[in-house]
Amino acid sequence: MVLIHLKGDGERLAKEQVLYECVAAETNVGELTDALTQLQNIRVRLRFMMEAGKQLRKRLESQADKAQILDGPIQDAVTMLDLNQLETYKRKFSLAEYQERADALKGCAIILFPAETSGRHQLKGKDLSPVEYMCAMLEDDDCEDCDHWRILLALCDDGARHEDMYNVGGTQLWWAGKQLHREDLLAKYSGKNEKTKLVMKITKQGGNAPAREPPINQETQKDMMAYYYKKQEEQKKLLEDEDISHGNAGWADPKGLKNHFQGLGGIQYRPKLS
Repeated sequence: MVLIHLKGDGERLAKEQVLYECVAAETNVGELTDALTQLQNIRVRLRFMMEAGKQLRKRLESQADKAQILDGPIQDAVTMLDLNQLETYKRKFSLAEYQERADALKGCAIILFPAETSGRHQLKGKDLSPVEYMCAMLEDDDCEDCDHWRILLALCDDGARHEDMYNVGGTQLWWAGKQLHREDLLAKYSGKNEKTKLVMKITKQGGNAPAREPPINQETQKDMMAYYYKKQEEQKKLLEDEDISHGNAGWADPKGLKNHFQGLGGIQYRPKLS
C-alpha cells in the first residue's frame, strides 16, 4: 500500500498532518482528496474544541470536581494532535477516532451545563434547538458573558466552521508540485510501486500550487545557528587560553626548519575567525 503523508499548506496548518494508506491502483484521486480533506478538517475542529475545553476548565478552577471532568478528554485530544504520534510512532488515526475525541469534549459541555446544551428552548416565542439558543444568547446585545456562550458553541455546534477548514469536494490534491486530477487513479502519478511514500498537500480548487517547503524548517535552522554560535565562542576561548600557546612554539611547527632557512621563522599565526 502507498503511504501518504498529508501536510497542511501554510504556517497555520503546519500542525495538521496525517498519515493515510491506500492502494494506488484502486484509489480514485477525487475520493482520496475528499478523504484527506475530511481528516485535515477534523484535526482543525478538534484543535479548536481542545482550546475551548482548556478555557472552560480554567473558568471552572474554583469548582475542582467539575473542572476535573474535562481533564481526560482534553489530554486525549492533546495526545492525538501531537505530531510525535505521526513522526515518532507512525500513528494513522481514522476519521472515527478523531470524531470520538471531539464527541468526548462535547459530552463534557453537556454534562457541565445541561440546561444550556440539552432539550428545546423557548425564547421570544420561538422554539429553539440548543445551538440556536446559544447563538441567540451570544448575539444578544445584553449578553453579559459572551465568552461562556462562545466556548459552549465551540464544543457543542457540530457544524461549527473555522477559516482553516475546507469544503469537502472543493479541494485539489498536490504532489511533487503537480496537481492530481480528481478523475484519475492515483497510480497514474505514483506509478506501480505500492511500497512508496508520497508527501502531499491540499488547497482549494482553483488555487495556486502550495509553496515549496524550505530544505530545513525554522526550528532546525535556529538550532543550527545556536550550535554554530556556541562552537564559535568555544573556539575564541581556546585561542585566548595560554595553555595552547605551545601550538605556536617553534618546535611544534613541522615546517620550522624550512622557514628558518627562508627567513620566515618567529612568525605566529592564529586561525582567522569568521
